[in-house]
Amino acid sequence: MTAERPSSSLWRRGSWGLLLYLLLTIAATFRDYGITWDEQAQSVYGRALIRWFASFFSDDSFLRVGNLFYYGGLCDIAAEMAASLTPQSRYETRHLLSALMGFATVAAVNRIGTIVSGPVAGFFSALFIILTPAFFGHMFANPKDIPFAALCTVAILAMLAAWDDLPRLQFSRTLCVGLAVGAALGVRAGGMILFIHLATLFAAWAFVNGRLGPPLDRAAIGSLVKSFLAIRDGLLGKLL
Repeated sequence: MTAERPSSSLWRRGSWGLLLYLLLTIAATFRDYGITWDEQAQSVYGRALIRWFASFFSDDSFLRVGNLFYYGGLCDIAAEMAASLTPQSRYETRHLLSALMGFATVAAVNRIGTIVSGPVAGFFSALFIILTPAFFGHMFANPKDIPFAALCTVAILAMLAAWDDLPRLQFSRTLCVGLAVGAALGVRAGGMILFIHLATLFAAWAFVNGRLGPPLDRAAIGSLVKSFLAIRDGLLGKLL
């Protein structure tokens, strides 16, 4: 096995330090954010969904909470359940969970950058998304877009990590991709775009390995495809 270069090890440690710093920042500041304009409705929606499940689908009051029934309530349910178990206020708990989803996004982005172009790219991918004001600010109080970003990014990471196992995926890889895609759909219907990513991954693997034509340079084309998927996910995530 080839030993890792000292510079690569340094960048990996830098990434871990960056993630640790973000986690400590979340722990120190999540109580400092106020209630946003739609958080009360999101909280009511989450409790209504819990009643719907608890009543074996007979209490349909969630259908009368604005237009929120058009959205998945996975994270709203999780936030309300967590709020009932923690000493924090309902909204502080929601902010903490949202921030942790943002942390998961940054960690997944770091890993995607590392897979695509190495530990230097991984470090700067994480750094730049943390330094994006729109992302960092929303990280504490956006119960839809931040969880959706996290779950989509984790799903893309799982797909990229599965590249070397194709065409026969390990069960753990399949489970990870399936859970991430399903959870993203549980937040927003826009998670359907992940099925296009998955189809693109399989088609690219078949093409690179000569299943759809003559074999090509797997390393070069595979790197290009991984980069394309990562970039496209970022752009579509911004639009959605």
